[in-house]
Amino acid sequence: MFLLRDLVAPRTWLAMISHLAGLFLGLAVMVVVVTGLSLGFSLLVLALVAAGTAGRARELRRALRKVQGRRRDAEKTQRLVADMQATLGLLQVRAMRTSEQLAALRESRGSGESTARSR
Repeated sequence: MFLLRDLVAPRTWLAMISHLAGLFLGLAVMVVVVTGLSLGFSLLVLALVAAGTAGRARELRRALRKVQGRRRDAEKTQRLVADMQATLGLLQVRAMRTSEQLAALRESRGSGESTARSR
């Protein structure tokens, strides 16, 4: 009879409610803790990978800026070389004109001397 009396006693039901509440509360806390830890570690790994990738992207950006700067320098150098070649071409044309003019001057002087000698 004491089994039946203990089964319907309020203290028994209070203990049963306490155990069930602890079960569901523990289950909820376990879900939150396990989810939080797994998400925390996975996001930490993701953050470390992203930080490394961002660092590599920064290095790549610097390298590209260097290449672009060198390319600009090369383009400036090519323009300067083209300008110098054009200037050199003009100087050669002037030199040719000058040598032609000198030759013509010598011929005119030579013909003038030959006419003076013949007199």
